Amino acid sequence: MNAPRRLWRVLAQPKIALPLLLTAGLLAAAAGLSDLPLVFERIGQIPIRLLLLTLLLAAAYLLLKAVQFHYFLHDLGIPSHWRNLSLAYAIGELTLAFPMGIYAQNYLLLRLNGSRPSRSAAATTLMLMLETAMLLFTLALTGVRGWPWLRLAAIGCLLGLIAFLALITRSHRLRRAIAGALLRLHLPVRPYLHFVRSLRILSSGAALLRHGYLTALYLAALIGAFYVIAHGVGVPQISVHESAGIYAFSLTAALLLGSVTSQLGVVEVAGMGAAHAFGFDYTEGLAMLLGFRLVWTACIWLLCLPVVLRFKRDLNASPPT
Repeated sequence: MNAPRRLWRVLAQPKIALPLLLTAGLLAAAAGLSDLPLVFERIGQIPIRLLLLTLLLAAAYLLLKAVQFHYFLHDLGIPSHWRNLSLAYAIGELTLAFPMGIYAQNYLLLRLNGSRPSRSAAATTLMLMLETAMLLFTLALTGVRGWPWLRLAAIGCLLGLIAFLALITRSHRLRRAIAGALLRLHLPVRPYLHFVRSLRILSSGAALLRHGYLTALYLAALIGAFYVIAHGVGVPQISVHESAGIYAFSLTAALLLGSVTSQLGVVEVAGMGAAHAFGFDYTEGLAMLLGFRLVWTACIWLLCLPVVLRFKRDLNASPPT
């Protein structure tokens, strides 16, 4: 009896209950706009060869992203033995769809090698910022048919993101103001200073260009997989341009709301809206987005779960001092 009560008590917490309710509401709205039985019928007809191709693209995505994370940690001088990095990274990818779930890898690195989460979190944060910047750049190029405002909005958000990164890493006045505010609120200041210092190290021009190249490659694998699944669910008329616009818009929406809700629901509803603007009906849109969600999640779990099971004993070992 205690376990169910404990579970309900956890689920009733606002920071958990509200994202769950929002996700459920978004998925219900998506289902209400489409022919749900037909959506699942389309998903069930995805050919095996396309599933295998998606698995290969998922492997490329994970490898490129892991290499980028390793380089970031190396630039910060954080020890990243391949076993510890593989375990932390795999768990981070498994929890990616949850609010702030990607930061699980930073707390696992604390457990595995004693590195400060505030330092490794700078690497994770900059990876997310690079993803968002690359997706905004994609939207500025592709646009979405019928949404003439989107290109200008994407360019504006991209410039705002660049300005924010420059301000938070280069403005000593802002840093002192935030540190003072934390002190007045009786919150720890040192983790914030470690985070900003690490973010500044990683955000030099040469480093951003090198890591931006890796970001572009693994996002290309992600969008390529979406294009493959879109064909698999019976939308052969979709183009690479349309696939890039639809998924870039949906993932940008999810990244911007990542601290508030899970990606589940946001990606589907935003993507359906973009697909409808391109001329696809809501059933086709949901079949593409939900089909990709199910197949991609299965691929990530198929590739990451064996890593977690192989190295999970390392979590019980004492971190180095």
